[in-house]
Amino acid sequence: MVLGEYIWIPFFSSIPVYYLLQQPNDAHFLSTLPIILLFSFRRNPNDSSVAHLETIISPSGQNLLVSGWFGWVRHPNYLGDLLMTFTWTLFCGFSSVVLYVPVLFCMKLLLERVTEMEEMCKEKHRVAWGEYSRRVPYKLLPYIY
Repeated sequence: MVLGEYIWIPFFSSIPVYYLLQQPNDAHFLSTLPIILLFSFRRNPNDSSVAHLETIISPSGQNLLVSGWFGWVRHPNYLGDLLMTFTWTLFCGFSSVVLYVPVLFCMKLLLERVTEMEEMCKEKHRVAWGEYSRRVPYKLLPYIY
């Protein structure tokens, strides 16, 4: 993960920026609106608007959220990272597959991380993780994975 976080992600994430510097794009506001909405879906986890979310209490003493974003996928923070990387690339258009390498690389890293996290959570939360996995069957991508 250290190699990915400090070397690969900064390198690959700069590909769309470099492309846009070389080939400026005058995007219309209506075409950028979906990109902006995808990028800005994160919320403050301590906000009172999320205090009502349903949880499962773990033997470790932590609460596992089973509603809101955590009711769709078990790792919505990683889904958010993937969506943000995708939205950065959308501004470039679809002229080259190379522009989407950051998204593919980010997905590869996150799929590996999700697998690691699943094992750690099974060990940490035990029976509660089984119930959580039953109620939230998708790990990263709703209805896909």
